[in-house]
Amino acid sequence: DEPHRMLGSALALALLALVPTGRAALELSRRRAETPLALARLPARRLRARFVQARAGSSNGDAVRWRPGTVGDIPWVASKMFQEKMNPIVIDPSRFLVAVDGAKTVACGQIRPLGDAFELASLFVEPELRGKGLGSALVKRLQDRHVEEGHRDGEEVYLLTLQRTTGFYTKLGFAQINVSDAPGLMQLEYSIGRQVASVFAGDSLAVMKWEISATS
Repeated sequence: DEPHRMLGSALALALLALVPTGRAALELSRRRAETPLALARLPARRLRARFVQARAGSSNGDAVRWRPGTVGDIPWVASKMFQEKMNPIVIDPSRFLVAVDGAKTVACGQIRPLGDAFELASLFVEPELRGKGLGSALVKRLQDRHVEEGHRDGEEVYLLTLQRTTGFYTKLGFAQINVSDAPGLMQLEYSIGRQVASVFAGDSLAVMKWEISATS
């Protein structure tokens, strides 16, 4: 599942210049995650650390377990975001879904607010488990959770990715759209990243949208 990288290095250089880094970013994310008001908005099922088992092609045959993110996941998630040169803006663990293989955390992703809409972001799968369907399973579970939380049409999910990865997301219900039809915040991110993507990734950027009614 190579497309899990999202923009990879394409947006990193521009985005890292705009946001807090290192300890400052971790502390900001931790404070947001511990805000009682934020937790009060979560359905009760989101607050329970449930594990859901699913076979995901693990090399050692163990089941991959899925659970909501926690404050304790912040260091791991932050390290992977920086390692993969992803957008590290505000890591709110309450929005993350995490996969665990045995005792090891192996994948994560989130659907986060984007103004009046939402964005699929921060997808990561450990290299040894890529190409085995774990990335697709992650996106599908995030989509299912988004619907279970009560989101409906008018609260679409967008993503910004490299053009060569659009086929991966098309299979998961996303459709490419014109940049002008994206939320203003994503248009800004697109403007920042398109030149960087061309130079460092040798590809153009694509904006995609998942309409809940298409798959729910």
